[in-house]
Amino acid sequence: MFLHGEWGYEKMNGTMQALLLSAVYELTNTHDIDTKVLIQEYVDLAYAFFNKNEPKMVNAVLDQIAHAVRD
Repeated sequence: MFLHGEWGYEKMNGTMQALLLSAVYELTNTHDIDTKVLIQEYVDLAYAFFNKNEPKMVNAVLDQIAHAVRD
């Protein structure tokens, strides 16, 4: 799985869960948007709501998911 330890999905707050769910939906269902652009948009969104390590985690998780579903 892409999330583990302190970043387990069940341990995240609702905002982070919604952000990741939306991002995964777009990664798997919209192929007209460049992967890097899509990930950057969600990282920027994470920075709007969080200010610690969360945006870095969003970037890492979405990058792993993108490689799994878009390559």
